[in-house]
Amino acid sequence: MHAWIACLFASSALATFNAEACRSNPPIRVPPLAELAQSSDLVAIVHISRIKPMTAEQVDFTRRTYANPPLNVEIRFPSPSAEFTVIRTLKGPVPASLPLRSGADSCEVMLMEGRDYLIFGRTSSGPDAEIVPLHGTFTIDQSPASTNMLADVERSLSSSNPTPP
Repeated sequence: MHAWIACLFASSALATFNAEACRSNPPIRVPPLAELAQSSDLVAIVHISRIKPMTAEQVDFTRRTYANPPLNVEIRFPSPSAEFTVIRTLKGPVPASLPLRSGADSCEVMLMEGRDYLIFGRTSSGPDAEIVPLHGTFTIDQSPASTNMLADVERSLSSSNPTPP
């Protein structure tokens, strides 16, 4: 009996752990770093100084849309944005005037204050233009994995001239 209860508890704990994982159909595909670097509008090392929360209007829109979603209409939900400084640009211009999107859920790239990132990004246009980090964006730190991944990206872009900081 105790083993059955322990098994039930363990399975519910695992189910809770997986509840936070992104589920999309089709699954999100993260291309190899070299491919991602070539296909991105911009590649840059940035420092995130502050995450700005969504406005009350954005939160209200999100709640209304989740409660009563329109059918057959693509919706881009608002999300927090990040204040950032560019440490080094590896590809493309980084428009400092545009907000940098920080994901609102686990299916988007979520940025954290005080960290450095290698951003693979796309820039959107229009009145709500922003820089959207792509899956594959990673934290820059002193770990060997981070150093090796950064070197791989730099090698893949070596045929083009990186922009100095």
